[in-house]
Amino acid sequence: MVGARMDLVGASGPGTQHLVRDVLKTIEVTGRFSASSAAAEARVQWGLDCLLAIPAKIFEDRFLPAEFYEKRWPQIRKMVSAGVARRQGGTP
Repeated sequence: MVGARMDLVGASGPGTQHLVRDVLKTIEVTGRFSASSAAAEARVQWGLDCLLAIPAKIFEDRFLPAEFYEKRWPQIRKMVSAGVARRQGGTP
C-alpha cells in the first residue's frame, strides 16, 4: 500500500491527511511485526530485515510529521532491536 501510493507525496488537499495516516498505520503494523519473535528469527537466521519493507522514499522525502522521524521511528527501531537481542539470547 505504501509504495503504490507514493506518487501522492507532495500533494496537498484532503487526501493528503488520509495518505499520511495510512502510511503511519502501515509503518506501525510493519514495526510491530518486525519486533515479533517470527521476524526476529528470520533476521537472526537469514538476515531478513522486515523493516526494509518500508520504502526508503518515505525517509528521503520526509513527508511525514517531523515527530515521526525524531521520536517514533527511533522507538520502532529500538523495539525491533530488542526483539532481535532477545532472540539471540542477549539483553534488550
